[in-house]
Amino acid sequence: MIDNWTRRTFLKAAGAAGVAGMLPVALAGGEGKAGSRVAIARAKESIGKDADVKADTVKQLVDAAITSVHETKTADEAWKGLFLPGDRVAIKVNTLAGARLSTHRSVAEAVVAGLLAAGVAGGNIVVFDRMEREMGRAGYTVGTAATGVRCTGTDSAEFGYGGRIITAGETGSLWSRIVTDFATAIVNVPVLKDHDLSGVSLGMKNFYGVIHNPNKYHDNGCDPYIADISASQYIRGKLRLVVIDALTAQADGGPAYRQDGSYAYAGVIAGGDPVAVDATGWREIETLRKDMGYKSLADAGREPVHIMTAARRGLGNCDEAKVAVTRIEV
Repeated sequence: MIDNWTRRTFLKAAGAAGVAGMLPVALAGGEGKAGSRVAIARAKESIGKDADVKADTVKQLVDAAITSVHETKTADEAWKGLFLPGDRVAIKVNTLAGARLSTHRSVAEAVVAGLLAAGVAGGNIVVFDRMEREMGRAGYTVGTAATGVRCTGTDSAEFGYGGRIITAGETGSLWSRIVTDFATAIVNVPVLKDHDLSGVSLGMKNFYGVIHNPNKYHDNGCDPYIADISASQYIRGKLRLVVIDALTAQADGGPAYRQDGSYAYAGVIAGGDPVAVDATGWREIETLRKDMGYKSLADAGREPVHIMTAARRGLGNCDEAKVAVTRIEV
């Protein structure tokens, strides 16, 4: 276990050196000597039902997952162990599929509440995706809240894309200035969903939303491109936490919403190891596919090999024996 004192001591030293947020995976939370920790928290009364999970329950889910992963007594202690008041935090949501299958606003707001509780100033928090128009369709209100928290797109006048091509493995792209220039820390808040090319679209795939040309990197099941982007200093060096929005899971027919392939999973999946979190999400999708009568992703010809590629590159653990998964009911 990486205790809070060790994590915060590292953070203070990093901040003093001007590189706050440049955490190695082992200090980003959720990984220790025995492997990686992931928590699955689900709202028992809402599983399998069509009704939306209430916002206060969503906050309980997020806080319970973070507390479990970081083995703290309270959620506030876990959030404070991950972030310092001086951090500038970018929360990357996914709003491509409209209101039915985007990152729910309630999940993003639960993350914001955790950051505020950790002492991060509202003006140092940005909730974002590619386009303000897409965020509006997904139910977000673009602008600045009373707390100072901004909700915006990379396409906003304030940010935009950088002016030079950044290479990451076999990719070459303009990157969102929110990621390269603003953020010292990133919280990734994707959706639990199937993908017709990459097999799943989870945390690492969500970072296709920080480059200007994701359409160029879908050949070969998006492999190795997803791992390339995740290995970049702008992601690997700043990523502190992944919280998969699994309130609605798309087990088949993704990445768009399709009713007959969706399921009211009513949960979140969280951890600090991005590969372990994605591997856990992948296994949950496979379980849903089996229960709903769909082929496995391997039999469907789209096993998410990018997750194994990322593990081979040292970005985290995908071996089930090295990932400790805790299941929580709220």
